[in-house]
Amino acid sequence: MNDEKPFGEEEKERHYGEEDFGVSGFMKGFMNEKNENVCAECDSAVDQEEAIMKEFEGETHIFCSKSCLEDFSDSF
Repeated sequence: MNDEKPFGEEEKERHYGEEDFGVSGFMKGFMNEKNENVCAECDSAVDQEEAIMKEFEGETHIFCSKSCLEDFSDSF
């Protein structure tokens, strides 16, 4: 008999253990106090220092990247 685990099982155990993932770990970057802004186009968290702001119809929108700003502008 072969005692080896099927291909990828070691990786799965190492990367997907309870201590690796959870709501707190998943949301850590998003809930960081620095990340209070959300991109108007893709809904990702945006650091204040990296935010791109643009006004559309009197309302200021925040974007994570130039491409998100352009995509949002194209859809307006």
